[in-house]
Amino acid sequence: MTMITPNEDEADILDLMLSVQKEITRLRKQIETFTDEVRSGEETKPAEVRASIRDIRNALVECQKVERELHAARRQRSEIVGGGFALDLDAVRSEVGCALNRLRTCCGAGEVSG
Repeated sequence: MTMITPNEDEADILDLMLSVQKEITRLRKQIETFTDEVRSGEETKPAEVRASIRDIRNALVECQKVERELHAARRQRSEIVGGGFALDLDAVRSEVGCALNRLRTCCGAGEVSG
């Protein structure tokens, strides 16, 4: 029997979101370091600053994608009765049909009229 368990998907998505958030934090700290260097008159490498800004933008886009996936997983979970588990009725129907076919073959019952 096939069970639908969206909580597993949501946990994976949350892990990915935490990873992206850590990367954004790291990049933000790097930008703050560049800002402090500029304010104190130290020489900064413009290419490094541009690369960090590009990385932050990319990380933010990735974070937005992950957030959309998380919202979709939560929406799917809320559609399942009680927010818990649900049966995949198509899979159950198929499994029952296969079991009935095996019984018919075993017992020589032939086809059943519908």
